Parts: sequence; C-alpha cells; structure tokens
Amino acid sequence: MTAAGPAASLLTGLISFGFALRAKGSFYEQYWGLLALVSTFALVGFAVNVLPLRPESLYSDGARIYQLLRGGPWADLHRVFCIAASSAVTPLRPRDFDIQAIQQLANSFRQGRQALLLRLFASYYFLDCGLIPQAAAAVAEAEQICEESASDIPAELYTDLVFGAAFLRGDASAARRWWERMEAKKPTHFGSDYWLTQSALFWIEGRLDEARQAWNKGNVLARRLPAAGIYQFDLLRYSLVRQALDEAQAAG
Repeated sequence: MTAAGPAASLLTGLISFGFALRAKGSFYEQYWGLLALVSTFALVGFAVNVLPLRPESLYSDGARIYQLLRGGPWADLHRVFCIAASSAVTPLRPRDFDIQAIQQLANSFRQGRQALLLRLFASYYFLDCGLIPQAAAAVAEAEQICEESASDIPAELYTDLVFGAAFLRGDASAARRWWERMEAKKPTHFGSDYWLTQSALFWIEGRLDEARQAWNKGNVLARRLPAAGIYQFDLLRYSLVRQALDEAQAAG
C-alpha cells in the first residue's frame, strides 16, 4: 500500500515517456510536449518520493518503505496505525486492536504525535472493553504528552482529550481547558464527535439541559454513520453518556 504511490508515479512517467518518444509521425504528434511534461513531473515525483526523507515532521513513502523493510518499532507502528485506520471501513472495533503491540510501542514512543495517538488508541481499546480506569489512565498519559510535545495537533484530536478528561477522568477544569484549546484552533467540522464531546463537557460541569441538547444533536448524526467498527464504538460512547445524563437527572 505504501509503495503504490511511488509505483504509480513511476509507471505514469515511463508510459508517458514512451509515448513522447514515439509521437513523431503519429496521430497524437501534436501532444508530444504535454506527454513529455507529464513524464518529467511523474518521474521527478517518483524520485523525490522514494527517497527516505522527513519533510515537516512527516515521512516520505521511501522512508516508510525503508522502515517497513527494516522491521522493528517503526514497522510495528505502521501496522498498528493501519489497523486503527481500517476500523473506519471494516467491522473491526477498538476492542479488536492489538493492545499488547500498542503498549509495547508506547514504551518506545514517548513524545510527539505518534506517542499521543498510541495512548488514544489504548484508551479506545480499554473503553470498548468496559475497562474505565485503564482508559482514564491512557487518556491522562495522552494529555501529558500533548502538553509536553504534541501541542500542534489538529482541532479534531482535542475532542478525544476533552471527552477523556470529562467522562473518563471526571476532571471538569481539564476538560474545559482542552475545549478552549480546541476552540482556539477554530474547528470547521461539527460532526458527531464534536457534539458528544460538548455533551460530556456540559455533563461534568453540571449543565445537564445543555448537555442533553448537545447529545440529541450528535446522536442524530451518529445514527447516520456507516456500520463500521469505529462508528459502532461512537454509538457505545453515546449510550454511556446518555446513561450518565439519565443518572444525573434522576439524582437531581
């Protein structure tokens, strides 16, 4: 999968180059310049992308191929990330993640976005298995990493920190602080995760009517999501927050 991009560029470049060389006297002779340009861009793109580089903290395909062939923690990291990504298009749920691999990698990756994501994957796993204390501990580690070395995360990742601080750890001040940081990044996507996060935040702050309103908005969106594993996990989180709201209202 990682090699598909460079391979496509190489194939496109070679085919375009071949047609450009044979353009003279053919019915497409007038397009030889375009073919040569496409060939040049494709072959240069292949050459640049296949080199093991790390521009702007991201790894090129060549670097990832090297990591996979070499094996070790980086190869395991790619495998774990691919498993997590597949939960958006398959029935695989967070409770099916390889938690042993995640925890072993967490010992190797202690800073940066990869370390943060590993802790969040662990929190998904534990919550989906009903292990709330372990999920809360994983979120606490993720929060610490975000504070120390991963503050440049996109707004969407803050929803997990807000939800974890509010619902899993019961820390209203931390949840509000993460929420404000998310809002400072001016989020543009207001999907089911956003409303679930807001509902959990209002719940821990005792604003039950507002929490239920946010829950109702998000639940409508969550019910429309595909029947993939990660979205079934979202429905579980919605049911847990709904239960907490019902209990808080009954107690009040």
